Amino acid sequence: MAISSILLKVEADLKRDFELTCARRDTSVAQALRNQMRRYVDEVVDSECTRIALRYKPSDGAALDERTGGLFSLSEPDDVATLKRMYRLLDAFEREHPEIPLLTYNDREDLKMRGRALLDSPNSSLQQRVKGYEMVMRAHYARSAMESLDPSRAFSHLDHPGYKEYAAHYVAADVRTGEIKQDLARALQEKYVPPQGELKVRGSYWRRAT
Repeated sequence: MAISSILLKVEADLKRDFELTCARRDTSVAQALRNQMRRYVDEVVDSECTRIALRYKPSDGAALDERTGGLFSLSEPDDVATLKRMYRLLDAFEREHPEIPLLTYNDREDLKMRGRALLDSPNSSLQQRVKGYEMVMRAHYARSAMESLDPSRAFSHLDHPGYKEYAAHYVAADVRTGEIKQDLARALQEKYVPPQGELKVRGSYWRRAT
């Protein structure tokens, strides 16, 4: 809803008081409303995070988070708060795009290694090479999606598309640059229809619109 639409729904006396307060603080009404909305969102996010339980294992005096694969300190409130915000974004993204889980670093590396073994083996059939390619692509998708999540931005889980859209751009980018052989390219393009317009995957990362 536009800020002007919000103001139309506010009673005249409240609107006048709000505008006078903004004038005294040398702040525009629009900026004041944005600040209020930002505070409201932060309060909601903080409330949601209080209900989040972290999953971790002790590791050399620190804690190894099981979902992100990163180390953090349980004794540092900022570390814990940031990680809980990351969990919230991970949950939100996977609710939005449940088709492929967001794997940790070690799981992604394992998936890529097994996928590349199928791709590089001279004994692999075309079907096996497609499977290997998709394993590598799923690992790259998870990495790209996780890199797009910013704990300081409550809605950053909306920046990255789901697997189907990502895969179409990913395959098209590899075909365009000649990264894959023609028989594999044809098989993949039958499965992942090339997108129209500008390709948004570069170096396996999705480019967020600016």
